[in-house]
Amino acid sequence: MLAKDERLVFLHLPKCAGTSLHALLSNFFKPDEICPHRGDVITTVNAETLRRYKFFSGHFTKFGVDAIPGPKRVITVLRDPYQRILSLYYFWRSHRPDVIERDNLKGPRAARELGLLDFLKSNRPEVVANINNTLTRSLLGPIHLSQSAGYRLRNVNYAVETAMLNLQRFNFVAFADTMDEDVPLLLSILGFPSVDEIPRLNTFDKLKDAAGLEAVEREEITPEINAALESIITLDRPFFARAQRMRHTLRCPYPN
Repeated sequence: MLAKDERLVFLHLPKCAGTSLHALLSNFFKPDEICPHRGDVITTVNAETLRRYKFFSGHFTKFGVDAIPGPKRVITVLRDPYQRILSLYYFWRSHRPDVIERDNLKGPRAARELGLLDFLKSNRPEVVANINNTLTRSLLGPIHLSQSAGYRLRNVNYAVETAMLNLQRFNFVAFADTMDEDVPLLLSILGFPSVDEIPRLNTFDKLKDAAGLEAVEREEITPEINAALESIITLDRPFFARAQRMRHTLRCPYPN
């Protein structure tokens, strides 16, 4: 069970069913126990300020997770990288133009302006940072492009092996396609009460009902689109495959 002095840290990888898990876990904490910082900006926050919180959830990288002080349980959810990118594109593309302009949403703006193939080949920083081997890069450290062009990413074996070693230090790794099995086990390990139903938020079939979003049509996956997708998951593909093979050993309350 989650000890009194432990913090729960959820590394929320975009479009990996994380919004649903965040909503569920937030119910078990008081509002003032939930850290408001949802990204690696957390590394700039004073450690004593962070100590007051019990639940951290956001689009962190390992760099952000490591900045959280004190004893902690770290969890995440992984998803097939191919499907994750498609989900991200259509989620961004579903944002209404007025919402994009009002909030200056760079990622959704790119998705609205570009067809799928051009989006996958885009050099816009806001696109590349969110689709180019994002799973692996998040587990290596800072996701910023300036940190991603060095040897560690050009060497596939090094990048995947290091990301896997870091993942094995997490306390629980769930998978988007087995949430119905993984989440009840996670709640039990943490000492939280079971729930009758796991929420499903930000799913494609619910976009038309969400404020600021609208339903969008999906493009046919052509051979060129497929090749472009595969070219940006050269690290994430083997990383995810290894994680899947190890999924049962990644669901331990205290890993070795």
